[in-house]
Amino acid sequence: MADMRNENGNPFENREDSYENYVREFYADNPDIGSLLARWDAVLETSGGCAGVIDVFASDLSGTYTERLDKLGEHLEKNGTGRGIINTYPFGRPTREIYPEFVAICKGKTTIKNVLNKAEDQCEKMIRRYPRHVDKTVMILTDKWDDSLFKSDYAGTFINYANRENIVFIFLLITDFGMSRIPFLTWNRRRLLDRGSWNVAWGARHRAKEELMTAMDTLMQYGRCLYWKRSKRADNRDNDFHCKFDFELQEYSFESKSGLKYGEIPVRALEKFAVAVRGYVNLPETLYEKNGEEKDSDLHVAEIFGRQFIWDKTEDPLYAKLEKAFDDLIKALKV
Repeated sequence: MADMRNENGNPFENREDSYENYVREFYADNPDIGSLLARWDAVLETSGGCAGVIDVFASDLSGTYTERLDKLGEHLEKNGTGRGIINTYPFGRPTREIYPEFVAICKGKTTIKNVLNKAEDQCEKMIRRYPRHVDKTVMILTDKWDDSLFKSDYAGTFINYANRENIVFIFLLITDFGMSRIPFLTWNRRRLLDRGSWNVAWGARHRAKEELMTAMDTLMQYGRCLYWKRSKRADNRDNDFHCKFDFELQEYSFESKSGLKYGEIPVRALEKFAVAVRGYVNLPETLYEKNGEEKDSDLHVAEIFGRQFIWDKTEDPLYAKLEKAFDDLIKALKV
């Protein structure tokens, strides 16, 4: 394979063209790279921090590819990716924050099993932190690979993560002669979503995933909503409450007789709520009211999708379904 470096050891010194163009140009005539070129656009478009790591690896470092791998972690610790914040292993500063992008480097005495275990652990943390509609990426750069170990212990789990949780996996094998892709699924999220041949149940899951992503996108577009309940009787206000939701921040505030509470909305509860209320964004009016004369009932008010709903005790499905969606969401908050 041709050497990417110029005579000064820097592949992009004095070059006017972009790194993306150079990668396409370089890999176009290298069939041993396999489908790397076909996937590269998707990585660069959808993966800020991970694409930044590849930028650093190919353009900011010198030496053979394995020598660059040795320098990569230290360089990223000092200078960052240039494109976004990521979680890393085994290099980087410790943090409790969980980001939607994860990069691991496997070299020297570090085993691929250890790195794959860490990647699996990171996937679980991403799932708990981010809704499914959020793009998530796991990238491993390694100087070793055990295909039988991966297929027997990890491939099935990672396929489920990709299928159900919107996680793209990028595995790159680094040798003295270059960098090549270790084939595993596709890097293109749209192709991943459209894939329909994994098993018989995939069709239903595929439709449910599209439905969830659409519902979450709609909820995030409006960002916030209010919901409160108040007894019509002045002497029976023990169960009154007022709740505010910020879906973009995944936070809530809940005010009741016992005081004011703040917290984080659980991801799965948020997804369930988004799907339950998705149809209300299409209603033609902005005010819906069904307030009867029953003095012993509770008055409910919800403001969501730019619409206001006011109701008391009713079996009307328009209000009953909305009430159940909010009740389930609040129950998940454990307030």
